[in-house]
Amino acid sequence: MTDYAKEVFNNPNLLREKLALYIKTPNKIELYAKDCEKFFAAGKGEKLEFDNTFSLWAFFGTIFFLVYRKIYWLAGLIFAVNFLLTIIFPNLDKSIDRAISMGISMLCAMLGRYLVCKRFLKFLEMQDDEILAKKGGVNYLGYVLFVLFMVLMVWFVINSK
Repeated sequence: MTDYAKEVFNNPNLLREKLALYIKTPNKIELYAKDCEKFFAAGKGEKLEFDNTFSLWAFFGTIFFLVYRKIYWLAGLIFAVNFLLTIIFPNLDKSIDRAISMGISMLCAMLGRYLVCKRFLKFLEMQDDEILAKKGGVNYLGYVLFVLFMVLMVWFVINSK
């Protein structure tokens, strides 16, 4: 972690100012600021280190949450693993499939905010507010796809009777 990033993480007002540029969802700035401070404290003021957090949005949305927060590499990896498991094990027992899905959702729920803070740190260390603002924000496609997915699930449940 650079001295600049340490300075930002040690100054609560400056951290929130930089997070506002990056997060671009005003109602979530305080939430992520507290989590970033928690991860910074876990890293003893030298780095960000994982500490226990939980996000319901990441739990229920998983891939959609990752797309929403622009963590595309992990969303793609989870999608690819699920796709490959379906091809390799087409007759996988439903309870095993559900256990795998639940495990992935739990991991995403516990790591989601940490991953957002790590991504924030990556762009913060470039010491350029324009890059921070450009690389941050959200991709509403993740949210829209989640809503469409939920509508489809409700439709399937209603029409399965």
